[in-house]
Amino acid sequence: METLFRVIGVLMLSFTSLCLVDSNTRGNPTINKFFSNIQDSYNKLNKNLEILSFTAGLKALRELYGWASLLFFTLFLIISKFIGTDSGYVSFLVFAFVFMSWFSINWFIDHKNTIFRRSGNIVLVILSPIILGGFDLLTGENLTSGFYIAIADSLSIIFPSFSTILSNTGMSFNSPIISSVILSLVFLLIFLIYYLVMWIFTLPIFLIALVTASLPIQFARATSWANKENPFFWFAIVISTTISVWLII
Repeated sequence: METLFRVIGVLMLSFTSLCLVDSNTRGNPTINKFFSNIQDSYNKLNKNLEILSFTAGLKALRELYGWASLLFFTLFLIISKFIGTDSGYVSFLVFAFVFMSWFSINWFIDHKNTIFRRSGNIVLVILSPIILGGFDLLTGENLTSGFYIAIADSLSIIFPSFSTILSNTGMSFNSPIISSVILSLVFLLIFLIYYLVMWIFTLPIFLIALVTASLPIQFARATSWANKENPFFWFAIVISTTISVWLII
């Protein structure tokens, strides 16, 4: 496998060397036109990358990861079915990383919109115990419903120290106000923990995706700064130098 990679490296080095050779030296109009088309295509791509913002780059990378995750998941199913689970395991790992990269970028870009879109439901879930407790007070039930009796008993078991403090102050979890407020705070804490876990879980992969998106943009700006008319020249220099160092090592 290493020999194959080295052969590919030698071929790529030869190709980039031919790109750097002057057209008069190559002396073949057909070959010159071929390399000229490659150079023009890269210069157009470089120009588009140069003016691309990081957000636009992330959105483009998100779309690429989305299609790539679909592709690798399909490969995983095909390989696992017809070749073997060991080979399919590699495809699944690639799919998992690509999918998480897509999810991380999606979370970073759209998490505010996602939260605001669902803010009404979130607030309703958090305040629902207080609303139900208020209904108990208005109807004079004072927690005679089986639901709130179960809630009060559960809170007394989960927070025994706090239950003792309430008892010393003449209050208890049987109060609809006390139990409903505490239950609302528990729901709020659950949502905050979920939000924090999402950031902790997605941030490392997002940073990798951010570097992946920013490197081509920065590289395009650097090559354009070095040679505005023909950034392909420095692209070929960097590629040939990198391959040469790798072949020596």
